[in-house]
Amino acid sequence: MALELFKHATTRNILGLLESAIDEHGWLREVLTDHGTQFYASRGGKSGFTRFCEENNIRHIYGGIGKPTFLGKVERFNRIFKELFPRFNCLEVFTDHYNFEKPYRGLNYATSASIAYISDKRPTCHKELQVASPGTNLN
Repeated sequence: MALELFKHATTRNILGLLESAIDEHGWLREVLTDHGTQFYASRGGKSGFTRFCEENNIRHIYGGIGKPTFLGKVERFNRIFKELFPRFNCLEVFTDHYNFEKPYRGLNYATSASIAYISDKRPTCHKELQVASPGTNLN
C-alpha cells in the first residue's frame, strides 16, 4: 500500500504515487481499484491508469460495483488509518508499519507487502517505530 494525501485524486497523482511505491518497495503484482475516473475509462477505450498497468505487467483488478467485499476493504483501511495514524510521527512510518509489520488474518497472517509486491524491499526512509497514545506529539 502506498499512501499520500492529495487534495484531488487525479490520474496524474495516482500514477505518481504508484511509481513511487514501485521505486520504494519493488514491482507490484496487482492493484485493486474502484471504478473512479482516475482508474476507469467511462467513455470506452483504456484509461491512462490501465495502460500504465498493462505496460508494466501489473494486473489491474476492479472492485465490483456495489460489492461489499471491496467496499469493506476500503472502509477497513479508513478505520485503521483513523485509529493508528495519530500514533505515528509521519505518514512514511505509518505506511511502513501497515505494509511490512501488520499481519492480516485474511492473508493467513502475512503482511500486505508479502502478497502485493514482487520484492520485499523496505522503504529507504524506514525509521525506528515511534508509537504513542493518541494526542501525543512525537515531534
